[in-house]
Amino acid sequence: MMSGIMIESVIPHEKVETSTIVIIDPRILFRESLLCQIQMKGDAPNVLGVCTVTHWQQVAPAHPGASVIVIAATHRRVAQMRSELDTLAIISPGVPVILLSEIEDDHQVTEAMRRGLRGFIPMTSSLKVAQSAIALVLAGGRFVPSELLCAIPAPQVPEPRGADAVRLTEREAAVLGGLQIGKPNKVIAYELNMCTNTVKVHVRNIMKKLQAKNRTELAYLVNTRGVVAGERSAAMRVPPSQPD
Repeated sequence: MMSGIMIESVIPHEKVETSTIVIIDPRILFRESLLCQIQMKGDAPNVLGVCTVTHWQQVAPAHPGASVIVIAATHRRVAQMRSELDTLAIISPGVPVILLSEIEDDHQVTEAMRRGLRGFIPMTSSLKVAQSAIALVLAGGRFVPSELLCAIPAPQVPEPRGADAVRLTEREAAVLGGLQIGKPNKVIAYELNMCTNTVKVHVRNIMKKLQAKNRTELAYLVNTRGVVAGERSAAMRVPPSQPD
């Protein structure tokens, strides 16, 4: 049993009347149990359960308001679900996807995040954790178990030299850490105990220092040029930030 699940934010979820959670799981008992538990909450969104991606493809036109899709991987790896995930991206473009997995290792998490999934919930998680993870993704955040996140090795970045190195303040480095894993400004602000406007200022300063026009270009420049934080001389790719 895993312990100490990390949630990126505890910002309360504001219900949207048209939001719908789609649960895709061939196991009828598990699927209906999760569906019922979510619906028991007073402020719960709509919940729809289907057995396969193909089934969702058939009924999706009748449910255009899907807000998040929770798909069970059972004992399959993310790489083995490539076709299903690609189909989901076509059926429900832009809808965040959460993976329920019985395979709990850092490679699964890395592959899930690489493919753009917004959450990774191990099957050993409690129902309360699963509900909180879904609510977090509905609010625009991401969810990864802390044990698996800590097991992911830090990427190696060549040490920048001379004019190629970009120097950031400690707070700018912390903000950049959140940007690199796709956190929205409001989540970064909450975790770093800042106001959202302060985070926006830091983001503008970071982009100016790296001469980036947008966040995609910012990520590329951090990977290629390297960053020096504060007064430290060692080069670093800024790791994901943790709450203060």
